[in-house]
Amino acid sequence: MFVTVRQLIPEDLASIPPGPELAHVLVGLELSRLSGFDCVEVLKAQYRQANHERARVMAAMVEVGLCGPVPADEELRRMAVPDEFSADEVRAALVLTRRAADVQFWLAHDLVTRLPAVHTAMDAGVLDEPRARVLSEWTIELHPETARALCAELLPRAPGLTTGQLIEQIKKLAIALDPDWARRRYEQAVAERKVVGSRNPDGSANLSGHNLPVDRVAAACGHIDGYPPCSGTTSTPPSWPAGDPCTPNWPASSPPPSAAPSGASRSLTSTDSCYTAESPEPVPPAPHPHGELPRDRGTADPHHHPARPHQR
Repeated sequence: MFVTVRQLIPEDLASIPPGPELAHVLVGLELSRLSGFDCVEVLKAQYRQANHERARVMAAMVEVGLCGPVPADEELRRMAVPDEFSADEVRAALVLTRRAADVQFWLAHDLVTRLPAVHTAMDAGVLDEPRARVLSEWTIELHPETARALCAELLPRAPGLTTGQLIEQIKKLAIALDPDWARRRYEQAVAERKVVGSRNPDGSANLSGHNLPVDRVAAACGHIDGYPPCSGTTSTPPSWPAGDPCTPNWPASSPPPSAAPSGASRSLTSTDSCYTAESPEPVPPAPHPHGELPRDRGTADPHHHPARPHQR
């Protein structure tokens, strides 16, 4: 019979700032020997340490993206702003997909340059990446000074809010600080609307609409709900009987999805033939609140870059 001797955690564990000291304490703890209460305290301490380390990873990503070509004399050189290859440097170093590298690099760059207080809160361990991402994505249409003022107001209580609660707080405060903020977000979303079709590895497919008008989505859902359910399943491509309400209405100029290679996807715009004549004309993109986005090295706004995915 084995008897496990309980291990005690330091009394001041909750007050140890993240960094080398906290890391040293945590590595010496054996979780199986802790009480339930102490395990919770260690979990919170480990999370603070992880937030701190994630902030350091983000800072390193930004530095990698700003490193210029290495000259012969090994002189340290940094670009004023990232260029179109900055995220690729992170992608190669960490073996990431292009999408993952873009998302992670531009989030890191935004926090380090546009919202430094948010990055500092992560470095202190009190804010995690999901909440930092919310603060970044939901303030992107605000003027940088307004965004920083909003973050300064919300950061003290952000750790105690879920991401959904934090979004609601951001929306209320953003409208108070900038009454046109909500209108700009909506116009930008409508300008980026699209219908996307994609094939899944199992041979099925997805069709989804993004940033569509609410009333038209509600009408479409009601229309689909009125259809009788499609009967039967098959492991081979179905043969659609004439008049079946589930029969796809593929335009003559567009091949059915079975003609597309596996994994292929297609983004449709209002100029595609599968849109009806009733579809509204595409809305031109709203002007960016901070002016034109940068495109040339050395002349760009350090807080924005055209390669950064615009998310909501």
